[in-house]
Amino acid sequence: MPEFLRSLLVVLFLATGIFYFAKKYAKPLGLDPKVLQPRITAWYLITCAAFLSPDFWLFAVITVFVLFRAAKQDKNPLALSLFVLYAVPLFEKQIPGAGIVNYLFDINYFHLILFVVFVPLYLKIRKAKDTVPLGSIWPDRFIIGYVVYSLILVFPNTTITNFARITFTQSLDVLLPYYVASRYFRSLQEFTDAIQALLIASCIAASIAIVEFAKGWLLYSTLAPAFDIFWGYGGYLRRGESLRALASSGQAIVLGYTMAIALGLYWYQAKTQMQQQKQLIWAVGLLLCGGLFAPVSRGPWVGGALMLLVFIFLEPAPLKRLLKLGAIAFVPGVIFLLTPYGAKFVNYLPFVGTVDAETVTYRQDLLENSLQVIRNNLWFGSSDYLYTEELESMRAGANGGIIDLVNSYIAVALSGGLIGLVLFMGYFFTTAHVAWSALRRTKVMEEKILGQALFVTMLGIVFMIYTVSSILMIPILYWILGGLCVAYFSCVLEGNYSR
Repeated sequence: MPEFLRSLLVVLFLATGIFYFAKKYAKPLGLDPKVLQPRITAWYLITCAAFLSPDFWLFAVITVFVLFRAAKQDKNPLALSLFVLYAVPLFEKQIPGAGIVNYLFDINYFHLILFVVFVPLYLKIRKAKDTVPLGSIWPDRFIIGYVVYSLILVFPNTTITNFARITFTQSLDVLLPYYVASRYFRSLQEFTDAIQALLIASCIAASIAIVEFAKGWLLYSTLAPAFDIFWGYGGYLRRGESLRALASSGQAIVLGYTMAIALGLYWYQAKTQMQQQKQLIWAVGLLLCGGLFAPVSRGPWVGGALMLLVFIFLEPAPLKRLLKLGAIAFVPGVIFLLTPYGAKFVNYLPFVGTVDAETVTYRQDLLENSLQVIRNNLWFGSSDYLYTEELESMRAGANGGIIDLVNSYIAVALSGGLIGLVLFMGYFFTTAHVAWSALRRTKVMEEKILGQALFVTMLGIVFMIYTVSSILMIPILYWILGGLCVAYFSCVLEGNYSR
């Protein structure tokens, strides 16, 4: 049997298990079976199209048709888009320019979701009389400022055609998901539906990641070659003796990032919809933790632990809860550390472990060398920073001659200087701040827990992107989640949750 067919069967088997339990517990979780089934069907059709289509364009046509039909029937199309978000990797294909230009722009699976789901939602939101205009609040201003400033820096160093292409893709990739996410949701039920949809998608990715880690087999590795696409991601990579799982993410640390975000949002689900299902709480939590471990990416591990600590300190009597958690975990933790598996796990940890310790050193060297370049181009950055002496010296580091900017803040500061960095960081600060302000304002416990989940997840993102560049699914999620923070603030402020 061909490898792509074996991979497809395993992916479908694992997803079917997740869907079975989603249906089984639909009622106590507040899931609507009439809404759930069309989303499941859409996920199956898109996944099968990705594995069985002979080329990318046939896959794209099938996906557009499936998404269009599903979105037309769905009461919450944005939740549908989150449900199928991890179904296919984000490899890209150029749209031919029909002899007028070399090509129009690069298109990937998420772009198909944007065109079919987000663009109609944008048009619908724009027509609504009570929609808050873009630019009315500080997160809007920072994200607009960041995009416009980036385009101003690019303009002198590119052609008119390429500048138009970059302007279009920046608007599509950055402004559109943020705008729709920040203006679409009007009720607590819509938020709950969207979070549940993303959690189901994350559980599928987690189960796939665990199997990949255990079997040493990447299930999505055949897709890009089958579509005749050269993709710089999705290959086999080991850390110590362990294969680093990818699922559909394309990169191990990206998968860890998505799992950490899922755990942050899972706080809301576990504290509200699943209170009467203790076994289910533990089962889903352990599954997501397994998905977090399987990529063997240390930044998301630390990010997940940081989020857990913040959650604890947001609870009543946090020190008591922390001591209780430590007491419960102490004996099993000591026993685990005394086993051979415990010793291996310690070797994977940052700063104390010995496995791939050079990657930690590489990050330290990158920070030091980048700061020298940033000081030389303090305010506006540089378009040719990769060719500076300080960064050229990084080619001999841990990445085999590649300058890997494994820090989103450094990448922004190098290309945009302090102005770009302030605009970029301002987006995260203001979105987290509006979530915090709203959760402090509301008196309804379920609303407060939602605010905690959004606020802490944004804090986790702020930390994790210090350890990874903004690639693949990473910016998609922080633009959407930032938009959710703004939507949450608006709903609490206007009292829409009570409607």
